Amino acid sequence: VLMKFGRLSFSDLGIKKDKLFSALIGVITLWIIMNLVNVIIGIFKEGSLSINYIFTNYKATVIFGEFIGQLLGNCLFEEIVFRGFLLVQIYKKFKNSRFKLFASIFISQMIFALIHIPNRIIAGMDFNSILQSIILVFFIGVLFSIIYLATDNIFLAVGVHLLWNLPLIIVEQFAGQIIIVILILLLSLVSNKTSGKIGIKGIDKEIKV
Repeated sequence: VLMKFGRLSFSDLGIKKDKLFSALIGVITLWIIMNLVNVIIGIFKEGSLSINYIFTNYKATVIFGEFIGQLLGNCLFEEIVFRGFLLVQIYKKFKNSRFKLFASIFISQMIFALIHIPNRIIAGMDFNSILQSIILVFFIGVLFSIIYLATDNIFLAVGVHLLWNLPLIIVEQFAGQIIIVILILLLSLVSNKTSGKIGIKGIDKEIKV
């Protein structure tokens, strides 16, 4: 729909096939690091290791189905729509603003957070719980935006999003998402040192309405 009616290419949505392999290596590396950190914490904290309940309580087919559902459903769709498309198109609307990158991230990720309200209501969450959840989702969206802006790699953002939603830590999990947060902070620092800033890269087209 975005490509047909907005006359955008795959590249305009951040989908660049030459980025896929590096994203795959990055995500696998992150997953290995997450597992190693949890092994180390488990040994020092508990003195022993136990298998994550996910692998003992659920069949492999269920885990695989959840993995595919998250990858091709939530993660791929949300990264393309809210980071590859919405973030970039809002950015292009701020022609000469000093704060256009900040404003683009804020607006796009606020929309990303708000679209999660209906499923919270359906789940029966009370107002305070919904508010806390939406604030958390907003900041998660900001973190994923930083990944995309720092690397110009939507596939890496999809992979990290997948690990956030479904870490698949083999041993009992002590630290999952916090490792991702630390990675993103390091990524932003490296990007600032190598390119001087985090920003929108390689964007050629604005959607035609």
